[in-house]
Amino acid sequence: MNISPGQWRLDVLIMMLYQMALFFSAQLVFVIFLEYMPKTYCNTDKHCFKLESKCLEDYDRNSPNLCYVNSTKKEFDECVEDKKYLYFKSAQFDYQQDCTGLTHYSASTNMYMGVLFANLILGILADKFGRRPIYFASIAIGVISLILSAAIPSLTAFYILRFTTGVGVAGSQIVGWSYGSEMISAKRRFQLRTFSNWLHSYSTASNGYKNYAQGDADNQSARNLLRLSPKRRRRAAFLSPERITNNVSVSTK
Repeated sequence: MNISPGQWRLDVLIMMLYQMALFFSAQLVFVIFLEYMPKTYCNTDKHCFKLESKCLEDYDRNSPNLCYVNSTKKEFDECVEDKKYLYFKSAQFDYQQDCTGLTHYSASTNMYMGVLFANLILGILADKFGRRPIYFASIAIGVISLILSAAIPSLTAFYILRFTTGVGVAGSQIVGWSYGSEMISAKRRFQLRTFSNWLHSYSTASNGYKNYAQGDADNQSARNLLRLSPKRRRRAAFLSPERITNNVSVSTK
């Protein structure tokens, strides 16, 4: 893509840098892996069992061993390794907070509480002290907290630092978005601000129109839509995202 020198180049550079900052907000997606636990596990006596919750101590002591003890040693050992296999070690596995009073307050909930708390106060602070200092402070707090939450082997520290990580995530999304948008010149602000969401909206809209038309072929508007060429259907989907979203919700019920 040829970008003319001058303001266009600066605007695109600002938007690219902001998109890089959004990578930090991916913690909102990966936070679900903090709660991962295997469905089965084996204790030190090689008694394999099915977990009834995310706590390793929560199982029926009288339940039979999932691995047959009367099998060969090789088969038994292979079964034990299979039943206690971990795809990765999560925070839930290491800290076992579900065995404590934190059963109903998970690490992911704790982080989202940090995001909620930050959403309530960062906008006010940004208006008072400026968006740039609050934005960079949020990024710094979030990144440092994220690193320390993995480095400090303490459940209390982990929950505190994950809460402040949520503060950083909210800062990068709320204050950072406003700051990045205001840095772009007014003439190109709309195009560049919508660019980051365009591909997702376009794919959702085009798939929505297709599903709607195929699932409601008796509807006159659906039949008219099917008569259009694929190119025109995509163009219609691109121009009417709100209508498609409503149609998808109706047709999928």
